[in-house]
Order: sequence, then structure tokens, then C-alpha cells
Amino acid sequence: MSMLLWGLAAAAACTRWSVVSAGLAWAGAAHQVWLLAAAYPEQPELLVRRWWMVVLMLSAAFALSVRGRVRGGSVLGGVRTGVLAVALTVLTVLPAVEVLLAETSRHADGGYEIASWGGYQVKSFLGEQPVHGALSAALEAACVLALLGCLIGLAPAVRRRLPVLGMPALLVLVTVPSVFEGFLMSTVRFDPPVLLAAGEWAYLVLLPLLTLLVGVVLLERAERHAHLVGLGLAAEREALLRRTGAAS
Repeated sequence: MSMLLWGLAAAAACTRWSVVSAGLAWAGAAHQVWLLAAAYPEQPELLVRRWWMVVLMLSAAFALSVRGRVRGGSVLGGVRTGVLAVALTVLTVLPAVEVLLAETSRHADGGYEIASWGGYQVKSFLGEQPVHGALSAALEAACVLALLGCLIGLAPAVRRRLPVLGMPALLVLVTVPSVFEGFLMSTVRFDPPVLLAAGEWAYLVLLPLLTLLVGVVLLERAERHAHLVGLGLAAEREALLRRTGAAS
């Protein structure tokens, strides 16, 4: 459901429906938070492992909520917008396709086992899926490469903003496995499981928040510097034109 909402949000972002895009983005983020909150009393490790997804969704929802005069289609261009739409559509429908293609085998004791199509079961780097086989692994990698390709060649001002939005989630993804290694190993051994302490909650909340704030400050400085450099270059060109006109 979250992927479906985010696919619709991305499609709406490429049109004039900016309010619809922001609403769908917030709905996708809220749905993910609700799922993790519902599972937290019994599976707190799930929230820790997927916290980077929550941070990324909230960052993107904030970005889509900011009003601007340029549409996503104008920034990306027609070809990139089409590639983006196809890639997001494939990522959205892949889990449902894998479930439809899954092979179910029943045991003599009444139990059953679900395997992905072709018998290959691999782990998804985009999050846990009920069934995830070689088909999804190949298409996910292709879609991620296509999405990265869409980002190459964008205007410098757009490229400077992307790391600011993605860095909080990336930092959480990289640091949480080592910082919460003891928690992740111990909580599954107890019944009921050990829940997060106040200091651990503070780390999960403050790390992405402070990273985002620092990124915004650095981005503002970079934008100001780029603006001043542009003014200097424009003044030099104007002075050169004046000297060339006077000489002629």
C-alpha cells in the first residue's frame, strides 16, 4: 500500500496536482508509520530496521509540500518523466506480481510452504517482501538504475537539494545496524521483547532531524555562493562587452 501511494504521489508530482502529490506522500508515510507502530509491541526490531524508510518518506513528503512554480515534468523533461513513471509503476506492482506467481507446496502434516516463481528466494534491498525472487531482484535493480539515471543531468540547483533530502535516511541506514546491534540481538530473545529506551528513541529522532537542519544550512550557503559567483561572472561578461564595443 505504501509503495502504491508513493507511486501515485510521484505521478502527481509530475503534473499540476501538487496538493494531491503532497497528500498522497503524507498518506504513504502515515501508512508506513502505522504499520510499524502496530507491530512495535511485539516486533520492536522491525521499527529499528525500517526507520530509514520512515525518515526518507517524511523527508520526501516535506519536500513535496513546499510550494514551487516549477512542475516536476518541467524539471525532469519528457523522457525522464516517462522513465520515472515506468520505473515507479514496476516497483509498485512487483510485490503483487510475485504473490500471483508464487508456488505453494503443501506438506503431509497439513503445513504449506510458499516459494517465489522459479524457486529462487532472495532478499530485497528495498525492504522485506512476503515473496521476493530473482524476477523482482532483477527488475528492482534495473528500476533503481533507471531512477538514478533520471537524476543525472538535472540542473545543479536540483542536484544540490537531493543529497539534503536523502542524507538523513542514508545516515540512519548506515549507522543503525552498528549502534543498535546489541538491541537487535537481544530483543528477539525475550518474551515480551525489550522495547526502546528513551536515549535510543532520542537517537532515532534527533539524528535525521539534526542532519536535515545542517544540510539546509549548508545548502543555503552553497546557493548564496553560487548566486554571488553568477553575479560576478555576469559583471565580467558585461564589462568585456563594453570594452569590446568601445574598442570597435
